[in-house]
Amino acid sequence: ENFFHTFNFVHAQFAYQNSLMESVQRFMMKKTEEMTKEIQSGKIQMSFKVGSVGLDNVELLDEIKDMNAFTIDWSNIIDYFSKKDFLEMAEAASSEDTVHYIHLMNWVNCYKGASVFDYEYEDKVILIDQALKAHRDMHQFKIRTNPSYSKMWAGQIRYENPTNLVDYALTVTCRNKYLDFLFGKEISFQMNPSFADSNLRRSYTTICGGFTFDKETPIGILPIQI
Repeated sequence: ENFFHTFNFVHAQFAYQNSLMESVQRFMMKKTEEMTKEIQSGKIQMSFKVGSVGLDNVELLDEIKDMNAFTIDWSNIIDYFSKKDFLEMAEAASSEDTVHYIHLMNWVNCYKGASVFDYEYEDKVILIDQALKAHRDMHQFKIRTNPSYSKMWAGQIRYENPTNLVDYALTVTCRNKYLDFLFGKEISFQMNPSFADSNLRRSYTTICGGFTFDKETPIGILPIQI
């Protein structure tokens, strides 16, 4: 795994100085010290348990439900369950106002049109041209508006991976329809932006977000940001 794939480069307290490695290390050491103090003071408490989650493990789901969790992060477990089974499992673990966080990584494999390889040659060329233009425009916008970004990257892009850029453009186009299929109108879902730098993220098609079975429960962005 690459730490930079998920690092929050737009954090208000992150500042680029000297090099990317030094900047990230300085930021993470500061945040680690802050968290250590919170743990030592008892403000943060942690407990760990290993278990296999699934509809058949009623005891574990009941235990999670009894915790009255404000948030549950399922990682990308949803990729390995049917829609029906995952939502039943999540609901079984929910308290009244639990917010569930997920990220979907494999959805493009079952959505026709979410990959550049689903298109004819002429359409591929158009998609690539549009994706390259959008990426270059966004790059110039960040250069003008984000001091850390302008120090990290050269003004002119020196390398571009068209496949990744088209994947991202198609994700933006297709993901809402897929989410409507997955959650319908009965479950409230909200997408979270990726905090990883667009040039460093691992996957350009991952959908991150949170959902709740109670429409009156507010859904914020990621439950914890360092």
